[in-house]
Amino acid sequence: MAVKIRLKRMGRKNRPFYRIVAIDSRSRRDGVEIERLGWFDPLRTDVAVDLKEDRIIHWLKQGARPSDTVHNILGSVGLQYKMHLMREGKSDEEIAKLLTEWQLHQEEKLIRKAEKKQARKKAAAAEEAGAIKTEAEETEVSSEPEEGGETQAVEETAVEETPKEKQAETSELAHPDEQEGEEAVGAESSEQETSEDTGSSEQEAGADTEEKGDAIEAAAEESAENAEDESQKKSEDKNSDDESKEENS
Repeated sequence: MAVKIRLKRMGRKNRPFYRIVAIDSRSRRDGVEIERLGWFDPLRTDVAVDLKEDRIIHWLKQGARPSDTVHNILGSVGLQYKMHLMREGKSDEEIAKLLTEWQLHQEEKLIRKAEKKQARKKAAAAEEAGAIKTEAEETEVSSEPEEGGETQAVEETAVEETPKEKQAETSELAHPDEQEGEEAVGAESSEQETSEDTGSSEQEAGADTEEKGDAIEAAAEESAENAEDESQKKSEDKNSDDESKEENS
């Protein structure tokens, strides 16, 4: 019969608890065990395992094979190392001394492991903070070029305007005679325009005076004709009166 040292699941759902048992390798997981060798509680943090070392050593000497999980548990408590020392023929005192040294070494190893874990956490936190800082700086830098772009555009326009002004100044300095000629031509054209304006205004004034004279003459003629008509009418009335008087007499 092949004996195997393995875990037997106990407990309830989501609350596992295991017994370490010596059992026939042909039995099912929860079958009848040959002997209970201890227990293992994966949910506990203080004391998670309790073993009957003498009985486990007995079964191991008899050729029992531990499962992988039980092998790891035995290694974590130092039982595998103890079996190794016993095979080498060490005395009980030497085995006890070496086991204490091994236990101290394991504790230091756990402390170093915890420190490394804490250092990794701190490094991750620092890296995250640095990433946040760099993102904030990038946003600030991306907002600054807009203002800088406006000032640069203003400077470019100023730079574009200044060459034109310089070119105009250089042309004035290079061709002063042409500018004087242009000024003289402009003055003559302005004088001609003013003379034309005065002539047209005089013609308009003369036309107005002629029209007024014609109107006065026409009014005088009409008044003279009216006076003649009235005098004729008076003479006719007088003649008619004289005739009527003669007839009456």
